[in-house]
Amino acid sequence: MAEMTDAADETESLTLRHLRSLRWDIAAVLENQARDRQLITRLAARMDQSVGEIRRDIADFRGDVVLLENGLLNRHNEILATMRRLDDIDAPRGHDGEDG
Repeated sequence: MAEMTDAADETESLTLRHLRSLRWDIAAVLENQARDRQLITRLAARMDQSVGEIRRDIADFRGDVVLLENGLLNRHNEILATMRRLDDIDAPRGHDGEDG
């Protein structure tokens, strides 16, 4: 009878040791998950900040492109106006294209 009690105690002891080991493993996994969650939260915040900066830079770039386009259009219009004035100066003086 004493042998059965010792065997039962040994089985219980092994089971409890195994359960403690599992508890420590689970605690380690939960700790790793908490650190991973913190890291992911920090990364998400940095990404949001970076995306905001990129959007702001794109908006600035678009504004610069619009300003350059307007400058080009102004120069184009100046060239056209100059060409029209030159054409007016060089145009013949008559109604039917003859000098007059």
